[in-house]
Amino acid sequence: MEIKVSEVIERLFDKKSSSEAIVITLANFKGGVGKSTLNSILSYLATEKYGLKVLQIDSDPQMNLTNKMYRTYKNVDFPAKKTFMDGIRAENLKDSITLVNDKLSIIEGEWDLALLTDHIHKKLNADADFYLYDYLIKPLKKEYDLIFFDVIPTTTSYTSNCIVASDYAVMPTQTEEDAYDNTKTYIDYLITMKRDYNPKLELAGIVPYLVANDAVDIKLLKKYQEEYPDITFKNLIKRSARVKTWGLEGISEYKPYDKRTLDMYDMVFREMIERIAVLKKVL
Repeated sequence: MEIKVSEVIERLFDKKSSSEAIVITLANFKGGVGKSTLNSILSYLATEKYGLKVLQIDSDPQMNLTNKMYRTYKNVDFPAKKTFMDGIRAENLKDSITLVNDKLSIIEGEWDLALLTDHIHKKLNADADFYLYDYLIKPLKKEYDLIFFDVIPTTTSYTSNCIVASDYAVMPTQTEEDAYDNTKTYIDYLITMKRDYNPKLELAGIVPYLVANDAVDIKLLKKYQEEYPDITFKNLIKRSARVKTWGLEGISEYKPYDKRTLDMYDMVFREMIERIAVLKKVL
């Protein structure tokens, strides 16, 4: 008998237990694959539809996730007292958290994060430079159900810190040849990071983004499915004019095509939750 998503969520986020937040990095080594968009919409669904408490951490100096969040939520309940980089310097992120509403919080990206690598090299032992975020989010985990990292698509201290702090990696990717090549490279990187730095890390899966619906895209989608049958999501993202509008105006639920578009992302969210539940052996 198929288990309802509500039951999966109940098992994963058992309020009676002392469970901590599930930490997820959404990333790839290819830019423009929709990682910040996926991050923002999954966070929206997790909070607005499923009532989960979510912390977004925007570890990208370009602040794409932060900007998307503010297009959806024009006002916030309590803005952060300190910036992300101020919190890093103080080794305490509590005052760097903006409370958007009672379910959603964010540590905003900022241009000063460009100083992160220099700060790490000057202030931390070289053996600990990938463990900074892991250390900083430990006191926050009991307060949330999910923590999502958003990060730049390169091999840097930003990416490695996010991966070491994460329980799971989710890989958005496009049905394009160069995106496929970058996905292979990123999987190799995750294997290395798991082996050398974060043995608890699991790859929850690859989320295909169907750029078009032509023969080339179908061929590349099939290539993902054949090469990575166990980790390629069955549900995928299709190009949507509605998502482009959301990128400008914020996520909505009452305009034409909103429901259809949200349903598409909801299926991805459900599959992600189910995959994590299987990996955690609660299903």
